[in-house]
Formats: sequence, structure tokens, C-alpha cells
Amino acid sequence: MYCLFCDTNLSEEALFCLKCGRLTPRGSGEAGESEHTTVAAVSSPFDPYHSRPSTSYGSQPAEGGTQNPYAPLAPPPTNPRQRRISPGLLKGLVSGIAVVLLLSSAAGALLILKPGAHLRSTGHSTVPTVTPRSTAVAYQGEDGHLWHTIRHADGPWSGLGDVNSQVTIPGPVRAIAATSSQSGEAQFMFATADGHLWHSIRHADGSWQVLDDVSAQLAISGPVRVIAATNSQPGETQYMFATADGHLWHTIRQANGSWSGLDDITAQLAVPGPVRAIAATSSQSGEAQFMFATADGHLWHSIRHVDGSWSGLGDVNSQVTIPGPVRAITATSSQSGEAQFMFATADGHLWHTIRHADGSWSGLDDITAQLAIPASVSAVAAASSQSGGEFMFTTADGHLWHTLQRSDGSWSGLGDVNSQVTIPGPVRAVAATSSQSGEAQFMFAT
Repeated sequence: MYCLFCDTNLSEEALFCLKCGRLTPRGSGEAGESEHTTVAAVSSPFDPYHSRPSTSYGSQPAEGGTQNPYAPLAPPPTNPRQRRISPGLLKGLVSGIAVVLLLSSAAGALLILKPGAHLRSTGHSTVPTVTPRSTAVAYQGEDGHLWHTIRHADGPWSGLGDVNSQVTIPGPVRAIAATSSQSGEAQFMFATADGHLWHSIRHADGSWQVLDDVSAQLAISGPVRVIAATNSQPGETQYMFATADGHLWHTIRQANGSWSGLDDITAQLAVPGPVRAIAATSSQSGEAQFMFATADGHLWHSIRHVDGSWSGLGDVNSQVTIPGPVRAITATSSQSGEAQFMFATADGHLWHTIRHADGSWSGLDDITAQLAIPASVSAVAAASSQSGGEFMFTTADGHLWHTLQRSDGSWSGLGDVNSQVTIPGPVRAVAATSSQSGEAQFMFAT
């Protein structure tokens, strides 16, 4: 027997050629298909060899047989152990890569063209995300950017002012307080995330004073976390703040821009716990009222008189039945001798009360029920204008709302500040003051 491909003489029992490695007719019938098997093509009308005799090429004729009329075929120049990529597999790989590229391009186009695509911000970078049926722009995280707006006497709002573009603030803002000591001038104090305390003034012409480093002026014992401000006489502004350990401090900014020494209020009043929220207002000349909540949510009140003495610590919870621990407070005065306080309990419910000139307290007013506030309240601010007491607050989702308590005690209803002013992110801190008749100024941080 001879090899079909190299014409080597083989034994009758050989399954493959020792020279070229090809299977013999015997090996092809017994070995089955493997990675070394050469599979014969099926004969077809287009096969030029389909009519050839089935005898072995180049073999001697069998006894009684006829000579093969065809010359032996040259062995194909292929290595039987070499693996090849079939055209079908190559075509499949190319098609798969093309599909992946096409889907990636389509996804990118979808983010740009789909109305539901919006931007999620982390700091100053933006990452596109897709929300079905949503066209709102959302921002993740608190960037601490500072913004300012004014509500005029007849109700309209000024455009949004970018305070960071006017004053170089060296960090994200986390707490704000505001007051006014003379007509047309609004003073703002705020703490950056590191607890550093800063001060600036917005003048009547809309310009801003260069940032004053309060922490450098006063030997503050730690990072500041909460602040309150009020004005009790012309040119003089009072500030109370708590450091991270809950210790309470007080200082005064004089008309000439100098600062008084730091007064230790925790020691003066024997405050029974770390302070976590503060509010301040003045209802009569020379007298400043302060309300603050300790870490357990208990509410306290004190008055600083014109001579610098303090009234002692008043237990507000013993005067007003508050249905939960207090987490945020604001204060204002819309008529002589009367101080208004609004606060949010830990569940986000909003409440209001008034302290009269004789020291008595009005009953607690449920503002959440009165105004149908659509979410829990997290931050509050107040100012007084000729219309009455103006209150601004933010809900847990960072949405900003406004309401007005008129002189007769009625409420104006809930005003959606976000529909009046395009605020570029959820609001986390807010402050308010009035520097001239009928006008309320608001500052807030996103």
C-alpha cells in the first residue's frame, strides 16, 4: 500500500504515513475525525474530480483491475498540525467588533440627544446620567457655593447673584448668618468646611467688601459649625457661634470695623450641653435675643442687654410644649418688643412661636400643617420687612421655599423660590436679613 500524498510504500496495517503524517485509507476509516484528520470534500457538479475512479492515486492496479488514467496529485503544501482561522470565524469576529463599536456610539448619542439625559455634578466635574422621562438637572453632593438674591417689597425676586464671583471664598461654605446695621448695608458671616470664619458686607450699590478673616481677628478655640447674627443698635452687629465641641461664643463688630473680644457664653450662662443650632434677633434698641438648641434638642433662650449683661438661661421647653428635639432655628422681629422664632424638629416638622415684650410666649403654631410643606425642613432663615416676618426654608431635597407672616398673624401661603430663581443645586444652608424698608436679602449655599 502506498501513501496517497507522498507515494511512500506503507505496510498493509499502517494507519498513517511515517513520512508526511497523513492518514492512510485504512486510518481514515478507523481513526475518525480529529484535529489531524483530513476530511474529503463531498462531490458536487462543480467538483472537477467527481467522476474519477475511487482507486488510490498512484497505486498499482489490483489484480484484474484497470490502470488509473490520472496522474498522481501533488501533496498539498499544508502542515497537518497547523491550525488555521476559518474565513467564517474571522468574519464573525469582525462582525462582533463592529456591533460593539456601533452600540457604544449609539449609547453616546443617546446621552446627548435623549431629553431624559441630565448631568450629575461632583464638585466642578459633570458625569452624564440618564433618567427615563426626566429632564431636570440634578447635582450630587454639596459644593458649598454661595448665592444671593433679594425679594422686593412688591414681591418680585432679583436675579441670582454668584457671591463666589464677587468675593474670593477659600473653601465650601457650610454655615451662614446675616444682619444689617445701617440702611442699605447687609452684613454676612459664614464658616467654610474647615470651620474657618469669614465676614463680608454687601453695600447699597451691590458691591461687596473684601473678605475679612474673622478667625485671624479672634482667637477662636476650634472650628465653627453654627452661627447667628443680629443688630441691636446702629453700626453695631452681634454674632454668636458654636465651635465643633458645642461651646458657645459671642462677639461684636463695631461701626469702625473692629471686633470686640471673644465672650464665653457657655461659661456665662452655664449652658447644659453642647450647642448645635442658634438664632438671633433684636426686638428693641440695645437688646439682643438669642435662642439655641443643645445636642439633645432642648431649646434655650437668653437676652444680652445694652450694658453687656445677660438675662440668664431661659428654658423654652418649659414655656412651650415642643413635640420633639429641635434641629434648626431662625428668628426675627417685625414689631417693637416682639420676637418671632421658627424652628424645625428632628422629624422635619416646622413650628412657630412669639415671645412678647413681657416675656410670655404665644402658643406653638404648626407651620407644616398651615402651609402644606411637601417635605421635611432642614434649614430655616428669617428677616423682617414692611410686609411682616419673612421666612425662607429648605426641605431635605434642597428645594427652597418662602412664606410671610402678616401683622395680623395670617400666613401668605407657600412660595416656591426655585420657580422664581434658577438655583443650580440643592440648598444646604440659608440666611436672611433686611437692609432697607420692604426689601429682604437672602444668602444660601448649595
